[in-house]
Amino acid sequence: IDVCPMELRPLNYVLLAKENKFEEMEKYGVLNCIECGCCENICSSKSSLVDIIKKAKKIIREKKK
Repeated sequence: IDVCPMELRPLNYVLLAKENKFEEMEKYGVLNCIECGCCENICSSKSSLVDIIKKAKKIIREKKK
């Protein structure tokens, strides 16, 4: 949380993505993510957080069409 310049909670997005809760991810501001990779660099689990966020943003945008 401390490293995110947008003050988002990227680890929450990972948990929500696993449950396909993309609407909830949107409520928590996933579309505001600038995909800088700070969260990924600091993550001890070495999860591909940015990839997960990119996929979620794509799914959310496609649902809005």
